[in-house]
Amino acid sequence: MIYFAIRIGLCFLSLLCFSIGISFLWRIKKLVRQNLGKSLSRSDYMKTQDYLTKYRFYVYIVFFTLAFILILIRFN
Repeated sequence: MIYFAIRIGLCFLSLLCFSIGISFLWRIKKLVRQNLGKSLSRSDYMKTQDYLTKYRFYVYIVFFTLAFILILIRFN
């Protein structure tokens, strides 16, 4: 029973991280569309780099939580 609760919690965590990561991608898309046809200002470039770093972090969290869930399912 405890494994089931852990799996549900980890699934919720992975979905939450995935949705946060997608929101960072939407922000990057918005910045790029605003500056289409012209060069990015330094502040917009720094925002884009920051969003990509955060997105990468959330993708890693989702990957490792899903891998952990699969391990729990396999050995349960």
